[in-house]
Formats: sequence, structure tokens, C-alpha cells
Amino acid sequence: MDNNQGVGVLSSFNPYVHNTLAVVLNLIANGSTLLIIDNCWFLSGIVRRKLIHLAMGLVFMLCWNFYSFNASSRYFASFVPFLFTLYFTLVGFGLVKDEKLVQSMTRKGDCREILKGPLIYGIIMVIVTILFWRELPHGIITLSILCAGDGLADIFGRHFGHSTRYSFNDKSLVGSLAMFIGATFCTVCYLSLFENSFVDNNGKQQFVTLSNIYTVVLINLVCTIIEVIHIPNTIFAEDNLTISLTALILSVLLL
Repeated sequence: MDNNQGVGVLSSFNPYVHNTLAVVLNLIANGSTLLIIDNCWFLSGIVRRKLIHLAMGLVFMLCWNFYSFNASSRYFASFVPFLFTLYFTLVGFGLVKDEKLVQSMTRKGDCREILKGPLIYGIIMVIVTILFWRELPHGIITLSILCAGDGLADIFGRHFGHSTRYSFNDKSLVGSLAMFIGATFCTVCYLSLFENSFVDNNGKQQFVTLSNIYTVVLINLVCTIIEVIHIPNTIFAEDNLTISLTALILSVLLL
């Protein structure tokens, strides 16, 4: 059950009109985020890429309160990452030319790289939104860890982790600590933001963030360990996939 009825003047509209307007606001918010980061010329391409990774999902979830209480809300909301994912796919296949986006979202400037990590990232956002929406904590935990954790691990590890690199790959203890602290903080904040939505059909609270704080911390810790494991040419080469699956499976089993 979703007791969150949207915000402000939007709640006075027919729910389908309401949700359509929410999609427009959501697209503006995410599009503006992408545009702002993409034009931060003073940042390296690597930092811009990870900031996009970090911000897009978190901004997307912040906009969830724009949507109505209607059962269709999750599908309207999922349309936002679907559109971005569709656009990224067209760029990745070379059907749409967007060199600035390619430089911001790839390591080597090859548009086909977008068909890996960024595409997986977008697909996960769509699936998690439809399956769990703001009614269950599992999707919020998964997206919070995926966006904040993986993004911060790379940024901090790459810039401050040179002396703490692991012996078995190029990741670092500094990056892992940044992921664990940042992802845990974001997870707790977003769970608290949507806590009033975690109720059953009888209005009974199904999830309280503080009561489950140790489990939330444990899930973040395990995901941090999984992020360190990187085995080329296997599933462990795709952090977006392994982190998301780990967070999702653990949250479903433990919460």
C-alpha cells in the first residue's frame, strides 16, 4: 500500500494527469543533473562519469514523491529511466551521435562501452522501480547502494587511495571505506524519507529504518566487499550488476 499522495498542487489533479506532470518534472530534474555534470569542464572525464552514476539515480528517487498514490505511479516513474536508457542505447549503437555524452560516460571514448555498465545501470533502475517502488525498502536499498556506493568508491579510491591499493587489483581500502560510509548514509536517509510508505493494506507499518539499522549496515558491508571483487570476463567484471544483485537478494532475505 502506498500512502504517499504526492506533493503540493499536483495532488489536486486526476492521478494520470498528476503522474504525467510528475514524469515531466522528473525528466527535467534528471536531465538538468546530466547537463550540469556534463558541462563541468573543470572536472576530469572520469569524475564526471562517476558523478553522473552517483547523481542520476539519487535525483530520480528524490522525485518519487512527485507521483500520486495511484497504482500506476510506479509505471509512470519507471518511464524516466527507460527513456534515458533508450537514449543511451541508441548512442551506444552509434545510431545517435552525442560525443559529449560518450566522453562523460565511457573510459576510452568508445560509444559501445555505454552498452555495458550504463545500460545495466538503467535497466536495473527500471526493474527495481516497477517491482518495489516506494512501497518496499528493497528497491530503495538497492538503488542507494548502486548509485552512492559504487560512485564514491571510484572517485575516492582513484584520487586518494594510491597508498592503500589491494594487492590483487587496482581498487583500494580508501575507496571501500568511501563506498561503505557513503552508501550506508544514503541508504538510511532514503529509507527514512520514504518510511511512511512502508505500510500494508491495513495501514500497519511494515518497516522502520532505525529498527533495522544493523541489517542495513550489514547489507552495505557485504556489497562493499563484493565491489572489491573484480574478475575480468565474468559477472564480477560488472560492478553495477553484482552490487545490485547482492543488495537486492540480501534485502529480500533479511528484511
